[in-house]
Amino acid sequence: MAPEISAGADGNLYLSWIEAQGEKHALRFAIFGDTGWSETQTAAVGDDWSVNWTDWPAVTALGNGVLIANWRRRTGANALAYEIRMALSPDGGKSWSTPFALNDDATATQHGFVSIVPGDSSLDVIWLDGRRTAAGSGEKDVMTLRHAVVNADGSVAASTEIDARTCECCQTSLVAVPEGLLVGYRDRTQDEIRDIVVREYAGGRWSAARLVHEDNWVFEGCPVNGPALDAHESTVAAAWFTAASGTPEVLAALSTDGGSSFGPPIRVSDKRSLGRTDVILLEDAEMIVSWSERRRFSSRLMLRRIGADGTAGEVRFLRDIKVASNGSPRMVRRGKDIVFAWTENAGGGGRVHAIVMPVDQL
Repeated sequence: MAPEISAGADGNLYLSWIEAQGEKHALRFAIFGDTGWSETQTAAVGDDWSVNWTDWPAVTALGNGVLIANWRRRTGANALAYEIRMALSPDGGKSWSTPFALNDDATATQHGFVSIVPGDSSLDVIWLDGRRTAAGSGEKDVMTLRHAVVNADGSVAASTEIDARTCECCQTSLVAVPEGLLVGYRDRTQDEIRDIVVREYAGGRWSAARLVHEDNWVFEGCPVNGPALDAHESTVAAAWFTAASGTPEVLAALSTDGGSSFGPPIRVSDKRSLGRTDVILLEDAEMIVSWSERRRFSSRLMLRRIGADGTAGEVRFLRDIKVASNGSPRMVRRGKDIVFAWTENAGGGGRVHAIVMPVDQL
């Protein structure tokens, strides 16, 4: 379950997933490079993990070849009490360091929904952090967003709070832009408006939050549907789920100034949308947006290509998945190929599937 594809700074793609092994769970991964798929390897195993389809672990690589894995470990009796564990491998996954915690607060609260941008010898990482919800804090339902840098020697630079009030369990997204970093996430106001915002990291400081679009979605709960970003130089593509109009839909928008502003939203999906979207930015500011679509006894993985002028191409059906919930299908680009990954049930057990498709076929 819980597949994720990350683009390593070494130029390879890393497909990871969680696999049950008796009473334990394992973080398994395979590498997609110039010669295709590698053999499957194991990054970590544990009997105290927090495992669910919404908050997935990952494996990626720094430019110097060091692999970094992250997963979730329970820290209390509450199902939402878990921390982010990490480990490093200097030899391509043959051996791994002693695991360490990314978050530095040691509270039995929720920490997860990680997004990463790998560099040559360090990794920028952001996550949702529940330390303000700890007993005695007086902020029972406040989730925060934090940023830190993890170095190739396993040291973690002091983490910084980016936002003191966010949606509780929507996935985050992080991309590199010319000025530094751009993070996208679902905000949460005092009036329970849960729209998508971005913040830029430049010169060692995070900017104020900027709306991607004023959906004005009032929702007293977490929709478990975070945004997706992709970027090339100053062009940024964003895709997200909303039901502000009363109808569930996926929207997309384009920025040409590094995320400082976004154009008008483009309606991508129809009323059957489950969200769980992803986005890839192509040349000439075109986008490919993916999402899950609801069916009575199954779900479908859908795609749509959006032109730089906002013109939406035909809706493409990629896969009919014989299970009502397929988790969050993932996609990422490597050169002339796009890799898609998702979960299906087969014979009572889950399986991770992947398709490698040339961009020109889309």
